[in-house]
Amino acid sequence: VGSFRNSYVHFWAEQETPARYHLPLNRLFYPADPDLLNRQVKTLQEEYLLRGEYGAEMEDLLLRRLWISCARQLQKRDSATDPLRSQFQKMRLAMLSQCEEEWDIHRMCRLVNMGKSQFYHYYRHFFDASPHDELLAARIDRAKNLLTNRAIQVQQAAALCGFQNVCHFTRHFRAVCGCSPGGYRRRSGGDHEGKG
Repeated sequence: VGSFRNSYVHFWAEQETPARYHLPLNRLFYPADPDLLNRQVKTLQEEYLLRGEYGAEMEDLLLRRLWISCARQLQKRDSATDPLRSQFQKMRLAMLSQCEEEWDIHRMCRLVNMGKSQFYHYYRHFFDASPHDELLAARIDRAKNLLTNRAIQVQQAAALCGFQNVCHFTRHFRAVCGCSPGGYRRRSGGDHEGKG
């Protein structure tokens, strides 16, 4: 064989740390990409043996990276055998990456060929969130980024993020961030004139 290769992993836990990643616990798990698993385990082992500065923090980080990689591989495998999940992931990616566009329920349902009640059921099942909440979070994240640019006015930022009017935008922004868009801009150093 020449060299040892892990082709499976076994997560055992009494705590819920790995469980939050929806990994199979207390049974063998065969990842789709064992080479990735081997590289990550090797890096984790090297960090453990070297005991460098901030070693415990790095070990924790690498272990979480391993869990996330395995969870993503599981998700990818599920998507390959579940075309419905794959359709929803494609629709969700389009919605979140083009959050400035109009995303009403009719458009979302049309993209996955499904009625409203079924759509909501499957969306929550696949992503553990509502499409409205995720779309709003994506728009607010984009707005926060835009507001650091002094050349963009608050009204422009709202429009570029898909908000129809600035009052609606300000209300949601304040609810999520705890301050107005103008206040956020001043706090982040994007505007020294206090406009917005």
